[in-house]
Amino acid sequence: MIKFVLDYSNGVPIYRQIIDQILFGIASGQLKLGEQLPTVRALAVELKVNLNTVSKAYKELEIRDVLTTQQGSGTFINQVDSILLEKERNKKLKDICTQFSILASTYGFTIEEIKAELSKCEILNKKGWANPISVSVMLLAIILSLALFALHRIELSIIFMVALGLLSVSMRIADQWEHAVVLRMGKFQGLKGPGVFFILPIIDSVSAYVDQRVRVSSFKAEQTLTKDTVPVNVDAVVYWTVWDVEKAVLEVQDYQEAIEHIAQTGLRDTIGKHELSTLLQERDKIAEDLQILLDQNTNPWGITCQTVGIKDIAIPVDLAEAMSKEAQAERERRARVILGTAETEIAEKFAQASKEYRNNPVALHLRGMNMLFEGLKEKGSMVIVPSSALETMNLGAIGGLASLSKVQDDL
Repeated sequence: MIKFVLDYSNGVPIYRQIIDQILFGIASGQLKLGEQLPTVRALAVELKVNLNTVSKAYKELEIRDVLTTQQGSGTFINQVDSILLEKERNKKLKDICTQFSILASTYGFTIEEIKAELSKCEILNKKGWANPISVSVMLLAIILSLALFALHRIELSIIFMVALGLLSVSMRIADQWEHAVVLRMGKFQGLKGPGVFFILPIIDSVSAYVDQRVRVSSFKAEQTLTKDTVPVNVDAVVYWTVWDVEKAVLEVQDYQEAIEHIAQTGLRDTIGKHELSTLLQERDKIAEDLQILLDQNTNPWGITCQTVGIKDIAIPVDLAEAMSKEAQAERERRARVILGTAETEIAEKFAQASKEYRNNPVALHLRGMNMLFEGLKEKGSMVIVPSSALETMNLGAIGGLASLSKVQDDL
């Protein structure tokens, strides 16, 4: 019998929680075929829920043929091979992932950290003695031993079983990009791989499989003060590789975690040594300095930090708005300076022209005639000039000629 535990804060309906716990009890072997469940009333009283809630859960499992209710006897487990429909299976997987991600985020774990931990679990499951070749050898040993036993060759059967069994548990596999660290009686024996290799059962053990490809680790510095006391959030990434497997395993407990911690510490120190303007304008230089710092610290571990990249620098919203206004004001100031400079140059040119015209009246007359002529060339234009100008500059004749030219153009 299983103990039902309800969670009222996860948003999952109560009847669905009852169904899930019954299915989990069947899958884990806690509920056996033919085992009796509490009655609807008894379970409702135990869980302090409505009778209809328990009844709904039982009826849904009865429809799926997981439970069977016998009149006057009770409700029993009808089958232990409970198979979820594909749609329900996908939904359940999505629910599990959602709940897991929410739980992980409440503790501050990032997606990269979760992936790294899952990959470690995958390596542990894949790199044991139960690899495909070892399993095949073990199955071969069992088959040959049974065949010899059937032929009444008991001694030979035992010899084959023991020999092939020891062979199977001594075989290991390392991928092309990996090296395995082998310890003998707790002391470093050597590196094995890539490919198939053998160890001595019982006295040898594989301490770790080290990936020697270029790997990527993300790290960040949150609310870190710059040299001018501005809090910033900086996201960065480091590309690193293990070039000495022996040092990486023997000199530091968890080299990947150590790299992430030292990278975060180095990033905070680097931020504190620079002002905000320098951080924003010289990302590449800061990333290069950080890469040199990390490489100096990780080289004794047999690790090289090849590249560091600054992905993002987030500043406070109010400061960003203030900087935007400052930049806009600076652009307006520059525009006014340029406009003022142009006005000054124009005024200087006019002053020079006035001096020339004052000393040369003929040039002034020619300039006036040119301006009048240009104005009269435009269609629909009207130019009003004083009569004195017509007399002194003989503009009447020029105006007549311009009008005659316009009439000819229209024709």
